[in-house]
Parts: sequence; structure tokens; C-alpha cells
Amino acid sequence: MKVPFIDYQANTAAELTAALVPVKATPIAIFSWDEQSPKPDVQFKIAHNNEAILLQYQVRESELIARYSHNNEPVYKDSCVEFFVSFTGGKDYYNLEFNSLGTCLGGYGPERQNRERLSADTLRQIKLQSTISRNSAEQPDCIEWQLNILIPASVFQHTPIDTLAGLKADANFYKCGDELSQPHYLSWKKIDTPTPDFHQPPYFGKIEFEG
Repeated sequence: MKVPFIDYQANTAAELTAALVPVKATPIAIFSWDEQSPKPDVQFKIAHNNEAILLQYQVRESELIARYSHNNEPVYKDSCVEFFVSFTGGKDYYNLEFNSLGTCLGGYGPERQNRERLSADTLRQIKLQSTISRNSAEQPDCIEWQLNILIPASVFQHTPIDTLAGLKADANFYKCGDELSQPHYLSWKKIDTPTPDFHQPPYFGKIEFEG
């Protein structure tokens, strides 16, 4: 996947919707495990401005839970979207997980059980805007939410990044909700494991930040 450069200079995430209009939305639609689980409609857009990753998730689902409001709480139990990325081509990767409020859990390491939590100061560098609405006309049971995320390169503190332009990385994008009444696990790239597990770098896809 090519990650386009856009000339976006704002310091907040509030204006990202307009800035990302030209960027193609990509579905998160692969059910690697239980195909009988609920099928929310999830898309993401990704771009960069050399200094930060610009990310937007758009979600439509029938159930929404948002209980966690402090960074590094277990937001994957809520209605959650996630971005996992490795810039090294090796085992170590970053996981950034967000509930619909924008609360973030962040980590770094080689596998699920051996991870370093990103500090509160580091996660506070991420700028977010969350909008949640209910479509009461055509689909009264449908909740729509959008998350705009601006991730400065400095958040990837274990990876010296002077500019994102030209970088190649491995990544995957997810949607989950471990404690919904009917949990679901969706990904951009398929994961071939017996049970749900997003911490699988061998199944990340290739992305390249354009100059």
C-alpha cells in the first residue's frame, strides 16, 4: 500500500476529515476466525505530512461500548480500532489501540507477551478527534463513529525518523471489541492462526510512505 503525502500543517486532528477527502478509503473486512460474528462496516484512510502519520477510522456497527478514558487502559475490550506497525523489518513493532473516545493503549516489543508500554507523555503527543452519532432514519440500530488521529513521528520513540517520506514499513489495521455482547475481530490483512491474535507480525502487509 502506498501512503500518500498531503500538505497538512495543522497541529490538531479536527481538520483531518477535509484534508483526507482525496485519500482512498480502505476496508477492514477480513474475518480470519468466526465468520458468524457481527460484521461492522469499517474503513480507514492513511496519509502523512513527513512529520506525522494522519489516520482516520470510519465505523458503522450495531453496538458500541466506551468505558475507558485513561491512556494505557485495556481499550481493546471496548469498541476499538488498532494500528500495528514495524519500521525495522524485524520482530519489534508498535501497537496503537484506540476506543471510540480516542483513549489509547500503546506498546512496543517483539510479541504479545513481551511488550513495553509507551509512556503517558508519549501518548499525549497523539492528537485525536472523535465523533459518534446514531443513524435514526435509515438504520435505527446503527451507530456511526469516526476517529481522526495525528501521530507525530516522535511517538515511535525507538525508531529515529527524520522524515516519513520514503520509509517502508510492515503494518496491519484492525477492528475489535473483546467485551461486546458478540465480540468480533476484523483485519486489513488475513491472519492464519487458530484463535484471534492481532500480535502477528508475519501477517503484516507492506506499506510505503510516498515522498
